[in-house]
Amino acid sequence: MTNAEWFVYDPIDGASFYATEVEARDRAEALLEEERDDSGDGWNEHVNQICYGRVMGRVEQIKCAPAPEGSGFDEYWDFALKTLADPGGQAMADARVLAHSYKHDSNPPQDVVARALAYPVRSI
Repeated sequence: MTNAEWFVYDPIDGASFYATEVEARDRAEALLEEERDDSGDGWNEHVNQICYGRVMGRVEQIKCAPAPEGSGFDEYWDFALKTLADPGGQAMADARVLAHSYKHDSNPPQDVVARALAYPVRSI
């Protein structure tokens, strides 16, 4: 799961992780379709818990040290919840810069233009 940026949750199987938004959405859609196929006697009461989204943080090992003698362990580990970079945050900041530049008829910084042109377009 180290590179998984997207997740799907359903109450039956729990969470699963995916590299792309498309993969996660496709899996969520497939789960909903399975529920639809099985709804002959009525919908499962938990169907509205199926969801997908972006992983915003994860637990990472932050410390590994020799364990105190007599503890029964070789090493002492500690972990912390780390917030992942929000790629959408940069896109929003760039959009504000571009909007401001065009509103005031000025040239936006070229690095902002380059990032905006490189940002993936999502189809709905």
